[in-house]
Amino acid sequence: MALGKSVTVTGEDRAWALLKEALSAEAVPADLEVHIGDVDGINIHVRGRDLDGTIPARYLPALLEYQESINRLYSFVKYKEYSVRRLTDEDKRAVEIVYRVDKGSSSFGAQIAPILEKIGLEAASKMTGQQLLIFMSLSVVLLAGYGGLRLWLNYKKDKLGADQAGAALKALSDVAKTLADGQKQDPELESQRLKLLKKAMKSSKAAKLVLETADSANSRLAFSMDANDKLVIGGAELGGDDLKRAATAPREKSTLFDESGPAVLTSVDNSAGDGYAVGVKFLNSPSAVVAKVENDRLIDEERSCVADAVISRNPIFIHVDGKWHRGAVVRARILSIRALSEVELKGLKKKA
Repeated sequence: MALGKSVTVTGEDRAWALLKEALSAEAVPADLEVHIGDVDGINIHVRGRDLDGTIPARYLPALLEYQESINRLYSFVKYKEYSVRRLTDEDKRAVEIVYRVDKGSSSFGAQIAPILEKIGLEAASKMTGQQLLIFMSLSVVLLAGYGGLRLWLNYKKDKLGADQAGAALKALSDVAKTLADGQKQDPELESQRLKLLKKAMKSSKAAKLVLETADSANSRLAFSMDANDKLVIGGAELGGDDLKRAATAPREKSTLFDESGPAVLTSVDNSAGDGYAVGVKFLNSPSAVVAKVENDRLIDEERSCVADAVISRNPIFIHVDGKWHRGAVVRARILSIRALSEVELKGLKKKA
């Protein structure tokens, strides 16, 4: 289907159709506008002890994790930093989740469409039309309604593989079968959607972080459940013990980040405690990180070089290491820094 200048994501099926379109070879308008329509919100329906129009304390960590996960995603989109410390009070209010509890039932939920719309507005100025459409479609699929939890479980099961048999894999298989029987899922459709999800994960760091947001929030929900609690999804009931075992399935491991070369400093943050943090954009690669400048690591000449580079925005040579996790560099520090030689500067000008 041909895409116009504006599209609206109105539900799970529409989100999948738009995601497939965005991942196809056909061009997506560079200045595409993506809006969120009437989509399902976060809706958790549980049966068990103390669940009668109330939210027991054991579920509060899960609700808070949903909020923290949304905050981290918003921070990455707005500030390119997967940490909530950059968020202002105004930022936090903009994406604050307000839960409701249905009287006399065991359901509690929240409207998430306005929050996704806000995140999308921030993303629009930083992404191409294709990247934005992938990002927003995934956000609806994974963060709104029941479909995201189902897909999350199937993704974890597929990621484990048959060669890692154990309690987590068995639990995932049992849960997946319960969901399939209760919701009359089309196995072929689920398989196609899983392939789309995997392809989308490779499209951008932001897309991968949407899955990690769902992973973090859903894992916390699973760990909050009592053994006798039942999470109700459509016509299926999932036991608390099974979900806990499923949530223990391995998550993506952290890897080390180490890069050096010519770069420019794009920002400076003096609130980093011992030292300060600067934004580093490497010129010979797509890497862009926020790295800490430790006062006791750099010599006076290096600190002076940092100060000059922040003011002038001229390229310098930087060596940074850190930890890569959840699709982003979550901790980085500057190991060394120096001015570029005339030969190096000439080489950069030739490349430009």
